[in-house]
Amino acid sequence: GSVTLNLDSTITGNHTFSNNLIVGGDLTVQGTTTTIDTTNLEVKDKNITLNYSTGDSSGNADGAGITIQDAVNSSTDASLTWNAAGDKFIFSHKLRMFGTLELPDNVKLVAGDGEDLQIFHDGLDSRIKDAGAGNLVLNATNLVVNNSADSANMIKAIDGGAVTLYHNGSQKLVTASSGVDITGTLTATTLAG
Repeated sequence: GSVTLNLDSTITGNHTFSNNLIVGGDLTVQGTTTTIDTTNLEVKDKNITLNYSTGDSSGNADGAGITIQDAVNSSTDASLTWNAAGDKFIFSHKLRMFGTLELPDNVKLVAGDGEDLQIFHDGLDSRIKDAGAGNLVLNATNLVVNNSADSANMIKAIDGGAVTLYHNGSQKLVTASSGVDITGTLTATTLAG
């Protein structure tokens, strides 16, 4: 039936409002689960705080995040959650960027559980650092290293073919099945063989 709400009213039991409900003050929901059954949820606030408390709620923060149920299929969700022990966010699936991913100086893009591969700019130099126990392996059909303007070759390595070294964009040393070809003068302290 109809319900009339007065100032500071308390309503018990289940009630259905068939039209709009406008709350002029703060709305506090006390319960275990809050379900919103709507097509679109529009929030005008600029910030959503999870794990909110008036005191220290850090002990409950681990695992806080957002989950999309059945994102992949009926048994696979997608989530963004907080890992308190690692002081990091955990994404359950791949990320795809359509804009620029910006990292300030000395902030590293890392891979490996032990941060084995690190890519960063230290404020002066751009660095690719292999900090793990293994090797830094580059796999490519053809490997080309050019200058920063991308206007001149420095090194070119062709799969199944030659490796070419350049000086100021000019070819100087080329490997071949029979040995090496050198353009210009070869200077050596010792030649043997």
